[in-house]
This record gives sequence, structure tokens and C-alpha cells, in this order.
Amino acid sequence: MQNYLNLSHKGIKDFNSCKALFKNLHIDKIHVNKSKNNKFFSFDRSIHSALAEFNYKADYTNKSYIMYILDKNWISLGYSSIYEELAFKNKAYRLLLNYINTPLDMSIEILSIDSYLKRKVNKYITLTCKIDKLHEISSNVYEVVDYKTGKHISPISKNHTSFHIPILLDLIYDKFSLYPNYISYYYLQFNKKISYEITSEVIKKSKKLLKSYVNEIKKEELFICDKYPCNNLDCNYFKYCKNKKL
Repeated sequence: MQNYLNLSHKGIKDFNSCKALFKNLHIDKIHVNKSKNNKFFSFDRSIHSALAEFNYKADYTNKSYIMYILDKNWISLGYSSIYEELAFKNKAYRLLLNYINTPLDMSIEILSIDSYLKRKVNKYITLTCKIDKLHEISSNVYEVVDYKTGKHISPISKNHTSFHIPILLDLIYDKFSLYPNYISYYYLQFNKKISYEITSEVIKKSKKLLKSYVNEIKKEELFICDKYPCNNLDCNYFKYCKNKKL
């Protein structure tokens, strides 16, 4: 492969799903039906930005402060009316208020908040991932927190995918010279946190998986759709597919 590529866990997932889809999205940068002017994206991003700012100060006694930082970080794009936006904003405020009343991610030290990590594999491929929060929760015990703003709690088997964890662990170790002891999914609407322990076996398996994923992508040249003939009319990139059923 001779194209410059920022490779995230989403890219690895797309490659394993369909190589043609991977090329359209991550190499040719063809984005279909994707817009950041989306109320759910705006809602999610507003809350993450507010949480990032709040975590730096962590004043759990000042209820008015959480409203101040929500106002400061609020994104108004994508709402159909001021009334719909107000309803979403009130929901965000209640969610954040619930968070500061009974926080489940108290820290003794925060290493990183709402940040992107990168590592260059070679001159063409750079691994990337975003972490919501990496912190020390007790002496030499570290946790990655992934804040979720949606209305559903997914089974941990769906969150803890074999595509996400290998990149996450690799980039955290590259940046901080440590592996987290836990990866936790914090469902803000329910104020519930589900944690997954990172054992030595998980680390060993993740290293092996990541090496395999990267090597497969590096050696790929054709990026042909895995289905022949392809009749997946639900795929947003069907019109670009060279194997599409005519």
C-alpha cells in the first residue's frame, strides 16, 4: 500500500468488513451521507467537551459551574428548532448534574482527557485513537474511561471489540509507558459504569492482533469487494463497487 493512512479501530473494522469500503472511506476519503451538522453528534460532542473541562477542575460542589461549562461548550448545529435544541440541552444538563452528584470515575491523577494519540508505523501508516479519560484511580492502578451518551447499554462483548482494544493499548503504552488495568464504559444517562480488566493475556493477544491487522492492510493492493457479485444495496458505497450486481 502506497497511500498515506491514519488508521483507527474504525478503519480496521471496515477493512475486515469490506476492503472496497475501506478504500472508499479511508484512502480515497469518499464520505457519503456524513455530516457533522447532526444533532446527535452535536449533543455527544458538547457533553464530551464539557466533561473534559469539568475534569480538569473537578469541583463537585458547584452545581452552577456545570451549567456554565455546558453553555460554553454547547454546539447548536443540527437541531430542527430552538425548542428541540432546548430540550436536548436540558437533557444534557440533567445528565451532567447526575454525573457530578454521584461520580464513578474519581481520580488521584489524570494523565489525559479528551485527547488523540498517534504512532507512526511506517512512512505510510499512522495508528490513531481518541481517549476520553486516562487516570490513576489508586496507587499504580490505571483506568481508561469511555463516556457514552446514548440511551442504550450495550453488552460488553459489543463494546470491547477486537478492533478497538489493540490500538488503544498500543498507543497508551507508546505515550505513557504503561498499560491500563481497566477499560470502562461509562453510560452517562444511567450513571452506570461497566469495566473490563486488562490482563497480561489480553495485552499479549492485543499485540498479536494489531500486528496481524496492520500487516494485512500493508500488503493489500487491490482493495476489491469481498462479495462477488455484490448486491448489498444498503451499502452507501454500492455505486462505487466494482463487483456490484448489474
